[in-house]
Amino acid sequence: SLIFQMARVQGKRYENVAHLGEGQFANVKQSEGSGVAIKKINLGSRAEAKDGVNRTALREMKLLLEIHHENIIGLRDVFGHKTNIQLVMHFMETDLEHVVKDRDIILLSQHVKNITLQTILGL
Repeated sequence: SLIFQMARVQGKRYENVAHLGEGQFANVKQSEGSGVAIKKINLGSRAEAKDGVNRTALREMKLLLEIHHENIIGLRDVFGHKTNIQLVMHFMETDLEHVVKDRDIILLSQHVKNITLQTILGL
């Protein structure tokens, strides 16, 4: 299956220390001292997808494995278990959504231009 083709055997371990957030299909935790965040995606039922994984999660994994660009978060490792898949990514202090929605952050026109340029370069 696609999941097991992507999974890699790793000798290193990551220690989860801080809960960063959660979405419809995943929980995200920060790993101590390693500069990574671990996104734990729960496997769905076999009826949900051929591989038992949500199609959106499969698409995300596939794209992150294929795309290497400084403006797109990097995927370091993929671990598979019976009940979940864990994506190990570079840790980011915040995300664009938080920056845009935070009323305490004042974005000047040069900030907006820079964010727009970085987004376009990432596409």
